[in-house]
Amino acid sequence: MRLLACSAFALALAFAPLAAAQDYEAMSDGMEQSMAQAQADAQRPGDDALTCEQLETEFVAIMQDPQIALKLLALAAGRLRDTTQQVLSTGRRTQHG
Repeated sequence: MRLLACSAFALALAFAPLAAAQDYEAMSDGMEQSMAQAQADAQRPGDDALTCEQLETEFVAIMQDPQIALKLLALAAGRLRDTTQQVLSTGRRTQHG
């Protein structure tokens, strides 16, 4: 029984990188599909005729949208939370701490 358990464990370890690679490939494929869909959804008629100045004006307006600012703040807060949890869990201090 012990030999069977050890063999099963060794087999699992041997195939773990393969499973991780397959998970990565599936995740990568999903991200590519999501990106393609987002790009298709974002295109509007006439986009390719915009000048650099018009694109810049549109980009600035988008980035000044309060909903975008809230999203960026939420992302920054999440990153700060994750970093804080990592530091606390490892007991590692930052250069400033």
